[in-house]
Amino acid sequence: MVTVNALPKVACPSPALFDVDCGVSASVAQAATDSKFNTWFNSFAGLNSDPNIEVVAVQYVYSPSNADPAGASNAPLNPIIGVPGSIETSVTVTWTIRNTETGCESSCSSTFTMSFNCRIGCQTTPTPAACNGESSGSIQVQGSNGIPPYNFYLYNSNDLNNVIDSVMGVSDEPGGALFSNLPAGAYTILITDAVQTLEDATACDATISQPDALSLSLEMQPENCVGTATGSISATFSGGVSPYMVSIDNGTASEQLSPFSFTGLNAGNHTVKIVDANGCEISEDIEVELIPCDDDYCTYTQGFYGNYGGLGCTQDLGVVNSQIMMRKALELVGGSFDFGSVSTGNYFTLKLSDVIGAANPRDNNIYKMLPGGGSPRRLVGFATFDVYSTWSDNDPLTSKPSRRGAINNNLLSQTMTLFFNIQVDGGLGDLDLEASFATAKTIECGSNIPNMETVQVFSIPQSVINYLNSNGGATVGNLFILANKALGGENIGGLSHSNINAAVDAINRGYDECRVGVAIPEETVEDVAVFSDLNITASPNPFKEYITLSYQFNYDSAVDIQIYDTKGSLLYQFKDTEAYFGKELKIDINFNHAGGELYILKLMTNKEVVTHKIVSGNQ
Repeated sequence: MVTVNALPKVACPSPALFDVDCGVSASVAQAATDSKFNTWFNSFAGLNSDPNIEVVAVQYVYSPSNADPAGASNAPLNPIIGVPGSIETSVTVTWTIRNTETGCESSCSSTFTMSFNCRIGCQTTPTPAACNGESSGSIQVQGSNGIPPYNFYLYNSNDLNNVIDSVMGVSDEPGGALFSNLPAGAYTILITDAVQTLEDATACDATISQPDALSLSLEMQPENCVGTATGSISATFSGGVSPYMVSIDNGTASEQLSPFSFTGLNAGNHTVKIVDANGCEISEDIEVELIPCDDDYCTYTQGFYGNYGGLGCTQDLGVVNSQIMMRKALELVGGSFDFGSVSTGNYFTLKLSDVIGAANPRDNNIYKMLPGGGSPRRLVGFATFDVYSTWSDNDPLTSKPSRRGAINNNLLSQTMTLFFNIQVDGGLGDLDLEASFATAKTIECGSNIPNMETVQVFSIPQSVINYLNSNGGATVGNLFILANKALGGENIGGLSHSNINAAVDAINRGYDECRVGVAIPEETVEDVAVFSDLNITASPNPFKEYITLSYQFNYDSAVDIQIYDTKGSLLYQFKDTEAYFGKELKIDINFNHAGGELYILKLMTNKEVVTHKIVSGNQ
């Protein structure tokens, strides 16, 4: 009888597929593979635990064949790092077992596979350049998930043929490199490891930025008068990284916003420096110019002297009213003065009693005489206020009831005004004259420091300047002599009375309320607007609280005055029914206005209409 025994049952581990460990060296990755294989291989014993079973043979077949480790471990060599060119390696294991009681044998096979999926990952952290144009930027780059050691190659992104810098053999995981001292721009970093070569490198990009270039522009305002430290510099700056530290002439820096002004500066060269938050700096030089200060002169107009309530600054009396000034002027010349020429018999006598004779100061004759008007012309015969018969013919004083006693010869009233000014300001007579000159108000009574926001330009007919230069010199004193010759009917060399009157008026207004001669601005804003058709002047322009009109037309007419805004809205209107040649009319601006606003001034007589632009000044 024959006994047939069953074959022993055998169970193999399930086929296994593992990825090669990334981010470690090749040897560490292989050790990890060996460990995985051993765990898988040893699981066979647990699956076949029958004590009557013994393993009689184990066979290993590697794919590819060069994945055979040929060593103590039977795990396949890792793909790529162990077997170049293969992304997978495997070993098929066949176990043969025997039943020790029956002697029967069985076998099974299973495959252990390793796959290579490692690819270098890249991360970059750029740091901007601190200053525009500097090589102070950097790139921190990190490689991971590859097979160290890592190599890092830096290129300009638009030129991958030339290596700028490199960091080699970084064994850390992740591996890092720092590229420093770089200018702003676009960069590419190629990373290789034990597997990836430059032909297959991981590429990552980084851009180093930079702040905008620091810019600095300077504008200066000149110093008015030597040693007054009234100059200033306005600095406008941008770019870089805020906040900004600002300094001048190596002084203490302070944090400031743009624009910033340095004030209290003397004339001369100054250096302004700006330093931003990154320590970047820019500096510029600028010359603060000097406006030399002439002596201050205090004149007033006939409108001032004809107003008892007005107060004015004088160099030796301080701030006083017009009566005190006129009293001083007449007392300095012995109590009376003859305007015109006694030798020709054409003159007008002004007496101290005309200024201080009335019990009520406002009732004095001078406040009836001034301000005057009428066409500028020579006097005819003798006249004085307290002898009515000398001017009952309406010359040179008005005999009409409405303006009884007012001077109707503007050259006489202007010359009388200049007389007061010369006597009150002792240095005025020596002032040299020019055809065009500019003045500015003083900052306070008794000062010769100009307020450059009040600059006005005035003119004297060149014919008058030429005559004076040929007759003793072009000075205020000689102009006063010329005006009296013109009033007296003496030889004035063909000059017109109107031109002489214009010259006297320019001095009376040019230093009105104490002003200092300054340089004529290169870009002159016309402070005195001349309307040639009607021959009317309006000042100041720009205006603040008032405008003064001076009539210079030679015909009888009322004047309609209107002011419009740029939208055509009527803001002010007034009809002057007592217009006459040489009259000064003060218009109080009673509508709301801010600085720099444009308005249209419209003037209408019974013959002509003119419009002109006027501008409001800063309040």
